[in-house]
Amino acid sequence: MNDELGCSKSLVTTWIELQSLAPDDPSRLKCEWAAVELNMLCLENPGEAWSVVKEVFESSEDPWVFENLGAGPLETLLSMHGESTLEEVRIYLRQRPGFLKVLAHVWTHALPPDVAEQVFRLNCGR
Repeated sequence: MNDELGCSKSLVTTWIELQSLAPDDPSRLKCEWAAVELNMLCLENPGEAWSVVKEVFESSEDPWVFENLGAGPLETLLSMHGESTLEEVRIYLRQRPGFLKVLAHVWTHALPPDVAEQVFRLNCGR
């Protein structure tokens, strides 16, 4: 369990660090593993990926991190695991309404139509 927690913390902090680096920054090479790891989690272990998404949100106040979190991992979770992820998002929004700052950056055209409609409604407060 401690190894998982340490791995998760390292994944979160490295993913956040990656967002702050310029595209041509050589430091990106040592951080890109975090993007690959989170993408793989989104595909293979959505529950763990959702936990990482929440941890990233709770560990940063950077609008750029929120944009990338919404247009990246959250969008992938919603497109691949729509209904189950939507339910988790609804619950989390009740606890953390500020998560709308992330949800607002999900590109709904990349989602199945029913999921896109529900994301649109959540973003509009309906």
